[in-house]
Amino acid sequence: MSDNAAKLDVRLLNRDEVGGIDPADWDRLSDASVAANPFYERWSLLPALRHFDRSERIYVVVVHDLDRLVGLFPVIIKTKAWLLRYAAVWKFPNCLATDVLFEPHLPLSEVIDEVMTRLKVSIMISPTHRISGFDVASRSRFCQITRDRKAVTRFGTWQEYLAGLPAKHRRETKRVISRLLE
Repeated sequence: MSDNAAKLDVRLLNRDEVGGIDPADWDRLSDASVAANPFYERWSLLPALRHFDRSERIYVVVVHDLDRLVGLFPVIIKTKAWLLRYAAVWKFPNCLATDVLFEPHLPLSEVIDEVMTRLKVSIMISPTHRISGFDVASRSRFCQITRDRKAVTRFGTWQEYLAGLPAKHRRETKRVISRLLE
């Protein structure tokens, strides 16, 4: 991590801990965010976390710079065919945008890397409507796997990710990915 990211406090909160975030801080972040996303604002996300997908493993990534909230987004952990474990930016029913709430100075790609390390996943998928994906700095590790889904991997390209798998799992992974993208 860079010096700027080293002072960041990245936390993964479960759905019950999210209510403890300072409402004024959350509202300020929503107003200052690079991308506006009403679905991840406090008045929308808190009820969604309470009522939707209660059996799913959902975490809210909260990033503080000193004592200031500078980033917030929910992620879900999923597994396909007991083979592919991945994280995705959470999209609940009637949620039309999954843009991360973050301030312009936040090194989001480093935060994403930290989240992927803590969750022990090699892929993070964002079904975002924005062409830029997570942020410009993540493009070296960013691959577009369909027109409306993007992923950050620990590899340069999707082909490099597949090449890193054992040979017997490559075909099954391709099948699982095609089902995942349906």
